[in-house]
Amino acid sequence: MGEQHYFQIPAFRYLDNPLNIGKIGVAFEFYIIPDGHDASTFRTKVFFPSSFLVLVGKQFVPGSRAFLLPEEQKAGGKFFRYAFYRLKNQLETSNLTNRNDIDVVPNDAKQLQRPLLKQCDFRASSGRSLFCCADSRNPIETSAILCEGCILPEPVLRCDSLRITKTFGYKDLQGNYHIKPECYCLDGNTIPSDDEPCVGFSGREPACWVPFKFYLPPPPKPPIGFRA
Repeated sequence: MGEQHYFQIPAFRYLDNPLNIGKIGVAFEFYIIPDGHDASTFRTKVFFPSSFLVLVGKQFVPGSRAFLLPEEQKAGGKFFRYAFYRLKNQLETSNLTNRNDIDVVPNDAKQLQRPLLKQCDFRASSGRSLFCCADSRNPIETSAILCEGCILPEPVLRCDSLRITKTFGYKDLQGNYHIKPECYCLDGNTIPSDDEPCVGFSGREPACWVPFKFYLPPPPKPPIGFRA
């Protein structure tokens, strides 16, 4: 049995120049590698038209170029998180075959106006509680809010070879609780810094610099039937 299908995102970029997008608004363009085959890399844009940006509270002078503030252009911001959510859903539901650009429409405004919390793939439920399961020997009770304060970046920026030895919690000077992991690289001794994305594939990067693998859900099993 072959490895389950997955995709990786070694890079993305923010666009707001109509000459690059072909229309007025802003977009996040994702570079996507299916199943680790970099020769098959493709790009998909998630586009927010200027009319949509006004709908969610952005102010522009009529006829001016649409843009997001610098802090809104980075991974982790609500526009990026929503763009990646839409992209991930399209790739998963189509088994990587739908590579079309995605246009965000006015009906999506309500979804973007809700808090879009950080992706947290180290959560496991136990009864009504959530625990950080990165360290099975020392599980820490967590939540979507606490996950926001974890120093590990979201999966789209994380190295696939990064592993956790243990986790512990602490409070900062403002009294906010954080979860901090101690990490190592599965394939080497070099650990990327917290804010350095795992980009590369040139063959010259340290072994730990391999973008996170987003595995696709396995296809549903056919129902078992009985012949009369």
